[in-house]
Amino acid sequence: MKRTNRSSLKGRVVKLYEVYSRYFLSSRDSKRVLKVLETLAGRTFGKRVEVEVFKTRQGIDFYAIDGKVLLWSKGETFYPTLLLPLLYETALPKITVDEGAVPHVLNGADIMRPGVVSIEGEFEKNDTVVVFEEKYRKPICISLALYSSDVLSAMNKGKVFKNIHYLNDKLWKFIVRISKLQ
Repeated sequence: MKRTNRSSLKGRVVKLYEVYSRYFLSSRDSKRVLKVLETLAGRTFGKRVEVEVFKTRQGIDFYAIDGKVLLWSKGETFYPTLLLPLLYETALPKITVDEGAVPHVLNGADIMRPGVVSIEGEFEKNDTVVVFEEKYRKPICISLALYSSDVLSAMNKGKVFKNIHYLNDKLWKFIVRISKLQ
């Protein structure tokens, strides 16, 4: 690869998200973020937890809890990152997709009904779900439900989940870069 191509590629990877502000939250603001996290994770994180915020020019805020980016928000809506279901058992509904859907999901495609193998948990339209691949039962994306679980069970075809964050996407690369993973 030519030197100019390498340097331009490196520049693109480094400028995934432009952080303009980074700070630790006060205990009052931390409680609000931890409350959201605890409802998503289904577990408590203790009282002595440091919550750091990364504000980006793209309008996305990342929340690092003890050095691990477990939440992100756009506006007032919070979403889990893939680190959350990778590191902890979550209370979020779980969807399993077959092996044929995995490459498409990992390229950012939305999830179609024929690719869904199983549904665990109840959810409503626009709820956040974690999508797992069938073979190794590892989380591969975070999606928004386009239908409730009751309606979805009766469906045979069509787009059923909107992919908002998947392994190796722009968000994932940024999260891995700023998280302290041991």
